[in-house]
Amino acid sequence: MSFLRRVHAEGAGTEANRMTTIVRNMMADKRFTDAIEDMVDASKTAITYAHISHNEHMLQFNTLCLNFFQAIQQKKENEAIDAAHDLVKAGHGKAFGLA
Repeated sequence: MSFLRRVHAEGAGTEANRMTTIVRNMMADKRFTDAIEDMVDASKTAITYAHISHNEHMLQFNTLCLNFFQAIQQKKENEAIDAAHDLVKAGHGKAFGLA
C-alpha cells in the first residue's frame, strides 16, 4: 500500500497530524527511500540550471525539494516535516501528495 493510500485509510485528522503521517509514511516507504538519492541529485542539478537560467521559480521549488529530500535521506523527521510545510506554503505540496 502506498503512503498516500495509508493516509487516506487512516483518516489522518488535523492538518498537522496529516502532514506528519504522510512524511512518516514516505520515510518508511522503501521504494521512496530507494529513490531519494536520485531525487537529491536531480534537485541539485535543477538548482544549478536555475542559477544559470536566472529562473527564480525553478530555484525556489528545487531548493524546497532539496531541503525536503535531504531531511528524509538523513532520517531527520522533524526537519522533513518542516520542509514539507514549507513546500505546502509555497504552493508545491500537491507535487508530493502533501496538500
